[in-house]
Amino acid sequence: MGFGCPVCNGLSEAEAHCRRCGRLMRDAGRLQDYYADYSPYREIDSLRRTNGYLDLQAGYCMHTFYCPECELEEVRGIPEQPFN
Repeated sequence: MGFGCPVCNGLSEAEAHCRRCGRLMRDAGRLQDYYADYSPYREIDSLRRTNGYLDLQAGYCMHTFYCPECELEEVRGIPEQPFN
């Protein structure tokens, strides 16, 4: 059995509220997709070992969120779920 991000796999949508204004933030995608031109095509765990977060050990997929109201950007972890 493996684990994966329910948002990246289309099983659910990410929902996060802005800590500054309280509005619903938009999921701008996986954090690692913003590293370099070809980072979306690299092995997921390879990038997770060096991104500065404990996401690999804790079982999170790091996503970038953006608030269209106050323009706050932040990274939040989406808990991975087991897949058969």
